[in-house]
Amino acid sequence: MTSTSSEKMVPLNLLASDRTMLIGMYIQSLEIRDCGAPAANDVGKIQKIDDYGQFHTLWKAGKNFTVLPGIDSFVIIHNNFG
Repeated sequence: MTSTSSEKMVPLNLLASDRTMLIGMYIQSLEIRDCGAPAANDVGKIQKIDDYGQFHTLWKAGKNFTVLPGIDSFVIIHNNFG
């Protein structure tokens, strides 16, 4: 995968060690394999990270959906819904 200027690559050890800094950040879905999942390239804001490391995310369309790091594919981005 090639990085663009709007992407922020986050090392996996950071995801595990300091989850609170990711709350409020925006992610872009690449591939989420679940019924009812947001479409590829949809953008959402991380609302909460639970004890299992799942990202509870509010997506641009107004839908809440949980992302599973290590299973689902996504990137953390700088820009917002706009």
